[in-house]
Amino acid sequence: MKFVALFSLFTLFSSPVYSNIAGRIIGGSDAKAGEFPFTAAIYIHTSSGQYFCAGALLSREWILTGAQCVDGALQFTIVLGSNNLQDSNDPNRVKVATEEYYLYPKYDAFTLQHDIALIKLRLPIEYSDYIQPILLPTAELVDYSVVVALGWGQTSDEDAGNVSDLHRVSITVLSNQECRNTYGTQIIEEMVCAEGNYNQGTCHGDSGGPLIQYVYGQSATHVGVSSFFSGNGCESTDPSGFTRTFPYVEWIRNVTQIYERLKAKIHERGQAEFKKEISKDRGRIKDKPFLHRYLRLKYYITKLASQFKHNNKMKVFWSVILCLSVCLKPSSLTKNIANTRIIGGRQARAGQFPFSAAIFAKTFDSAVFCAGALLSNRWILTAGHCVENGTEFVITLGSNSLSDDDPNRLNVSTSNYFLHPEFNRTTLDNNIALLELRQNIEFNDYIAKIHLPVKAYGSDVNVVAIGWGQVSDLEPGPVDHLNYVDLVTISNEHCKIYFGPHVTDNVVCVNGIFNEGPCVGDSGSPLIYYLDDRHPIAIGVSSFLSSRGCESLDPSGYMRVFPYLNWIYNITGGLD
Repeated sequence: MKFVALFSLFTLFSSPVYSNIAGRIIGGSDAKAGEFPFTAAIYIHTSSGQYFCAGALLSREWILTGAQCVDGALQFTIVLGSNNLQDSNDPNRVKVATEEYYLYPKYDAFTLQHDIALIKLRLPIEYSDYIQPILLPTAELVDYSVVVALGWGQTSDEDAGNVSDLHRVSITVLSNQECRNTYGTQIIEEMVCAEGNYNQGTCHGDSGGPLIQYVYGQSATHVGVSSFFSGNGCESTDPSGFTRTFPYVEWIRNVTQIYERLKAKIHERGQAEFKKEISKDRGRIKDKPFLHRYLRLKYYITKLASQFKHNNKMKVFWSVILCLSVCLKPSSLTKNIANTRIIGGRQARAGQFPFSAAIFAKTFDSAVFCAGALLSNRWILTAGHCVENGTEFVITLGSNSLSDDDPNRLNVSTSNYFLHPEFNRTTLDNNIALLELRQNIEFNDYIAKIHLPVKAYGSDVNVVAIGWGQVSDLEPGPVDHLNYVDLVTISNEHCKIYFGPHVTDNVVCVNGIFNEGPCVGDSGSPLIYYLDDRHPIAIGVSSFLSSRGCESLDPSGYMRVFPYLNWIYNITGGLD
């Protein structure tokens, strides 16, 4: 990563481009909790190391930052909702991970022209008082405006490293001609410089951070992206450099499909007129219950729920990541067959997943724990490695708890299983199996079947994983209570970055917003897609996870159910 070391007056850049990846706002003061709820701390993982930048939340799925912060990145870990980088106990803190980014196509890594980029989160996040999006500008930034720069950058030129707390500083926008007096002709129209009363400004580690302006003294607007500072040092009196936001608004809208145009109209016509405009686009609105942003105007105080559906979902250009991924060794597969819990999950409500089955499997020389899904009043779907060499299976249905005296619990046993004939215990290919109960069971509010898919499901599908698996890599399980977590499917091309050729067409991989997913003991559990509230569909069977651990950011692997429908129907004789 590189920041610009900009030297002498009235000259071109004379030193190499370096990235300002560590630091604190010079001359700044501590930000108050919730004062800048759109700020994002970004840890960038590359093939050569880890770096730090800042960014700004634009919506529930998008973060705006500098191109120098994402160029060559393999993965991002992002902290939202907290001003402190070290306080892991902050209840407002949300940590997410992603790999998807969009670099502005004309970005120049040497001159830092067009130093702007977008990061897309794996799943939409939930807003709170401490996590809110920032507005995009609707007009050019005026010279000599007062703006605010934010960041976790260095204290001084001598004190290296990020500070723990977010800092802010008020500075004044200069004309580009004044900026050229310091940095020469490489200051293009899409750049803007700003300086304080003395030497206030940005430093190492503030790259990608937002430059903000307050509209009517209330609504924060994103007007710049922190890009460079002087080669004379952060504490010099030279101005700091930013990429202007306004020239890139159309590009941002095209990539993200965020309809800032509609939000801006509230400034002009008030809340009632804005609601009329929203109604025209009602078919585009997504996730209405979530509040998009508190907009406080001079005459209006209103809460706005507005998350818009993408017209055409942008595809990830994995060629960049695939090219970089040759520097990484793919994760090896690990069978998650022993006592576990869903990582990052929540406890399930009674009857929420009435098809869930806890399976205690016995072999000649061991006992293992797995999960499964009830397909009918006689058949259970699970993983192949859960039944291989099994001599007896004790199965719990109807209860989320493995130990409570639950009146809804039904314990059954069987020794009859059907392992897919092409199951490969080394690669875990065709890792799917069926258990046949000795007698038909009766359905009720707490015991019911899950549906089988009628089509294949691709990437970017919202799904739910369930299980009794480990709490963490260090705490063995299983836990007593059934847990669940929201995940999203990813493309097989993406998954192959981590697991190589083990990812066949019969596999589907999933990721959470950070490191959520199944763990040891969740093997055999279903991956669930909800057609609607009454129609859960088993689209996958938990099969493998990364050898780096359940809490790594690597995806988790499931066997797709759809390719095995004929085999399932042949074994079961058809399902009711």
